[in-house]
Amino acid sequence: MEDTNNRQQPNQQQQSQQQQSQQQQSQQQQSQQQQSQQQAIFSENTNKTLALKGFIAITIFMVLLSVLFCIIVGATENRGELWLLIINLAFSSYVAITLCYWYKQGELESDKAWFLIFVASVLILQTITTDIYVFNPYEEQNPTQPPIITHALTTKKNHTTIKPLSVNIFF
Repeated sequence: MEDTNNRQQPNQQQQSQQQQSQQQQSQQQQSQQQQSQQQAIFSENTNKTLALKGFIAITIFMVLLSVLFCIIVGATENRGELWLLIINLAFSSYVAITLCYWYKQGELESDKAWFLIFVASVLILQTITTDIYVFNPYEEQNPTQPPIITHALTTKKNHTTIKPLSVNIFF
């Protein structure tokens, strides 16, 4: 009996050691994942990160201004087409926000920050064109008025009629 008790004790010790080693491995894997997630932002140059955050902040500010302009002008001048611009800005902003989230989580590598800047630049250009469209609406021309045609030369000329050329073909 003592023999079986002695055999069970080393087996129990081996099992507990295996469990401890598995726990240590899982903790190491978790810490490595956390470090890789934090590496997207925290291992970079702080000036680069600050410039990227500033550029994104400017983009967000411009999008909010454009949406505000569309709502105010659309409500006061009864221009329903401005709601389409708001929807377009919302879809484009969703793409930019998704990229920012991926960048922060580490799914978008830190050397791919240029893509985030590119998408934000396109969004800034979109807000500028939205503002231009909001404040310079298309004015319809009145189709009942005939166009004004002016001639540069008002002198009278003798016009001769051009006669068609007749060609005789002999076979």
